[in-house]
Amino acid sequence: MKRYMLLVVFLLAFVEVANSVVYSWILSVNPVDTDEGKQSNSPDNNTKGNSTVQGHCRKDRQCGQGKYCHKHNGLCHACKPVESACRRNNMCCNGLECVFGFCRKAVPRGTEGARCRKDRKCDSGLCCVKVHGEPICRRLLQEGEDCYVPEGGLGYSLNQKCPCAAGLICKKLKHRHRKRRLNEISMTTNLIWYLNWVIHHRNVVTCGNVKILTRLIASKSSKGRFFCMLAWRVTQIVSRSSRIVFLRGNKHHFVLKRFLTTTPFIMSSENGIGGSPAEEKVTLGPDGQPLSKKALKKMEKEKEKEKKKAEREAKQAAEAEAKDAEDYAKDRYAVLPMAQSREKTSKVWTKVKDLTSEAVGKRVLVRARLHTTRGTGSKQCFMILRDRQYTVQGICAVNDVISKGMVKFATGINKESIVDVEGEVKSAAQKVQSCSQEDVEIFVDKIFVVSLAEPRLPLQIDDASRPETDEEQAHVNQDTKLDNRIIDLRTVPNQAIFSIQAGVCHLFREFLVSQGFHEIHTPKIISAASEGGANVFEVTYFKGKAYLAQSPQLYKQMVLCADFDRVFTIGSVFRAEDSNTHRHLTEFIGLDIEMTFMEHYHEVIDMIGRTFVHIFKGLRDRYAEDIAKVQKQYPSEPFKFLEPSLVLNYCEGVDMLREAGIDMNYDEDLSTPNEKLLGKLVKQKYDTDFFILDKYPLCVRPFYTMPDPHNPEWSNSYDMFMRGEEVLSGAQRIHDSDLLAERAKLHEIDLEKIKAYIDSFRYGAPPHGGGGIGLERVVMLYLDIHNVRKSSMFPRDPKRVTP
Repeated sequence: MKRYMLLVVFLLAFVEVANSVVYSWILSVNPVDTDEGKQSNSPDNNTKGNSTVQGHCRKDRQCGQGKYCHKHNGLCHACKPVESACRRNNMCCNGLECVFGFCRKAVPRGTEGARCRKDRKCDSGLCCVKVHGEPICRRLLQEGEDCYVPEGGLGYSLNQKCPCAAGLICKKLKHRHRKRRLNEISMTTNLIWYLNWVIHHRNVVTCGNVKILTRLIASKSSKGRFFCMLAWRVTQIVSRSSRIVFLRGNKHHFVLKRFLTTTPFIMSSENGIGGSPAEEKVTLGPDGQPLSKKALKKMEKEKEKEKKKAEREAKQAAEAEAKDAEDYAKDRYAVLPMAQSREKTSKVWTKVKDLTSEAVGKRVLVRARLHTTRGTGSKQCFMILRDRQYTVQGICAVNDVISKGMVKFATGINKESIVDVEGEVKSAAQKVQSCSQEDVEIFVDKIFVVSLAEPRLPLQIDDASRPETDEEQAHVNQDTKLDNRIIDLRTVPNQAIFSIQAGVCHLFREFLVSQGFHEIHTPKIISAASEGGANVFEVTYFKGKAYLAQSPQLYKQMVLCADFDRVFTIGSVFRAEDSNTHRHLTEFIGLDIEMTFMEHYHEVIDMIGRTFVHIFKGLRDRYAEDIAKVQKQYPSEPFKFLEPSLVLNYCEGVDMLREAGIDMNYDEDLSTPNEKLLGKLVKQKYDTDFFILDKYPLCVRPFYTMPDPHNPEWSNSYDMFMRGEEVLSGAQRIHDSDLLAERAKLHEIDLEKIKAYIDSFRYGAPPHGGGGIGLERVVMLYLDIHNVRKSSMFPRDPKRVTP
């Protein structure tokens, strides 16, 4: 029964619409001359009886001035006067244009009423909108004018509206009788838009569409008594506010082209002047336009979140304030402001390494890094304080002067932060195995953060310090350590390594100074390769070229010619060797010796051998603690050496290798594998990790090496080895200028570039010799840490120039 009732209601509504359509169509049809209509058979001949047909055509220019070509019958017609129906501009007479289907007086471009494509084609104060489907320049809406935009947007409308003029916004009115009408419209608008969509896509109103619309109407109310009223209301709105257009085709179909009702909005100024007293408050977006309902809801949610956040922060601040009022230890802990040397005090500071059993019972003030912290509940905190390679345990526990807030503060300090700690030193109940200062602890009652570290470290100190033999726990690879070298250098083993490296330099300098040597400093930018060959860095030197020194060799010799009979230098050496082995660097620290001798260059070998022995003894006796710390991460056998040092002839070394199965000639240089094998053979035979190999082939030595007087194929040169790897290369130098020039030519060295060097031997030069030691290799091999990059603070190799 309900279905039949709905069908009847909708049929009545459809009849009402059809009547309005037919009447609209009849009124829109222009009277046409019957004979002329038969002759032209075209709807374009509805020109109020003034059309004249002349000749056949295909284009307008074939008809001449004042005429146009009818596209359907191919005949020329006279142009149409004002208010005549038209389809294009050429159909209208001169000075007219086809606007909204009628010939009208042409409007200047950019002015109101002129055609346009975009807003910029219109003059100031105008916009480009569709009027009856055609884009026209229209005036911006003024205060009090209709500004309603229907649901679905203006894109579905044949008649659009301009936006509000500057300083105006579109506000919704609250008016009771209008609101009731709006409610009625809102109930039917969706139905009308749906029908418009169906017609727009299918171009006809069919029974199926009517049925869908009927169902849609039925779904809008659950009470049958509203069906008729709703359908009647649809009929009223459609017949009153819709534009009905008749389209030609095989059959006559009526198509609804627009369903927009009158606007429920009105223009008003932002301050409310000119608007209704019952205006709603409109919220504008960043673009100056009113926000949608969805945007408003989102904005309300954001406001609610901000409100809750503000309330939460206020509550936390109040709690913190109340806690501060109750915290009796609040003056004993804090994050200090940046140290900018504001004042000087008479505070006495204590180093962690000085915290021994002798300091028990004393109050101390210590500055150190916070290595780790560990809270045990809310009343106690354990911390490890680290000062370079020395560590001590600190305890912060709640008592009469220490509050829970202070314990919580200490527990929350980030690792690696620098802190000032004050407290009493007490004996540990049991040895603290994790600290270097095992026998004592600091009972902390004041702690201040001097520099707060980031909470996330690029690598953990404990992971970077873990022994290489510990395969069960995480390790940090070499590249990660070098990429974060600042953190890596803080580890206890690295602190010890570079303490030992400084010790090598100190012992080297100490012994040579005691033997009458002078320390000198030589230039690192030179005019020619100091040792010949291609392994030299070339640099731009103003308008010319220069080189980074491969060694201080030339300048050491020149200084000896100036009567400094014994010299040494410590400085950077550069080698452009594209070698990525464990023992090669492109920049390293050289410990160089040069001295005169009286009779034989073995005087030089003896002096250098004694220098090494002094270094080895000093490391063994003075740096035993540091060596032990390194061996925790890099286990190794103790370094062995003889006094005096073992010296072997080069041929003896080759013979030992041949006995071990190595096929090698006497005039060949030692390869790296052969060097290591020879080191093992010497260790087995002589029980020493350090030895000297003398009398190398001349062909494998630099141009300034003195040839052997008994056999010119050999030289007065030598190398020194630690654990089977070379650490020093030296020789007796040529001190005769003519022989030196001859040897330089054989090595293809430009004599002009080393002229000053050769000339220094023309005025009397003593016989002399020396050698150069690689500092990083000595440290690496003495500690047996397997990679020279570990003994270089900021290593440089072919693949690394940072940090």
